[in-house]
This record gives sequence, structure tokens and C-alpha cells, in this order.
Amino acid sequence: MDDESEIVLREIRLLIKDSCDFVMEPNEEFKNFHKSFLKFSFGVLDVEINYATKSISTWNSKPLTGSTIDLRNFGDALLEKLNYVDLEETLLGCVEQGVFNERFYKHLLSDFDRINDENDIKTA
Repeated sequence: MDDESEIVLREIRLLIKDSCDFVMEPNEEFKNFHKSFLKFSFGVLDVEINYATKSISTWNSKPLTGSTIDLRNFGDALLEKLNYVDLEETLLGCVEQGVFNERFYKHLLSDFDRINDENDIKTA
């Protein structure tokens, strides 16, 4: 793994740690981060996090059939519920290496002003 990849992975882990430092619920910005991160990590259509019950609900598209799939039709989507003990550990467990993942992580880091552009990563 090259230096840039290591920095991106380190910074996304730090962002996860910062976003999970809350008492009851994170602020709206971090809620959106959690949702985007989990949607990407699980490859699902939608995610809902209940911070009070420590549960994550995910919606996947219905199984493939011969008919056309309408991805906007959540009525036929498959629901899965996951429970977690520690949100930070759950999110950190989803961090993966790879060009596609790192590109998405850079996008998230940019949204939180942790990097200015793809080639300029801020360090603490």
C-alpha cells in the first residue's frame, strides 16, 4: 500500500472516530456521513440508523427477475436489520482498501474539509 492510500485510510478512520463522539445522537452532518458511508459499504439503496436502539436497517433491491427493475420502488425492496454494540467499531469494520473505496473515502473527506482535493490530504 502506498503512502497516499495509507493517509486516506487513516483519515477516514479518524473521521469515523470523530463522528462517533456523541452522547445521544450525532449532529445532522455526521448522521448523513454515517448513512452515506454505510450505503456505500453495504451496497444498498437506503440505510436508516436508530441511534437509540443501536440498530441499522438496510434496503436492497428485490432479487433479479426477468422483468425490469425499478430501483426507486422501495415497496419491493428487501429489508435487513443489523444491531450493533459500538457504532465506531461497526463503521471501522467496514473500511476496506482498494482504489474504488479510496476514491469514495476521498470524496467523504473532502466533504468534511479533511482534504482540499484528491492530491492534498491534510494531516493533524
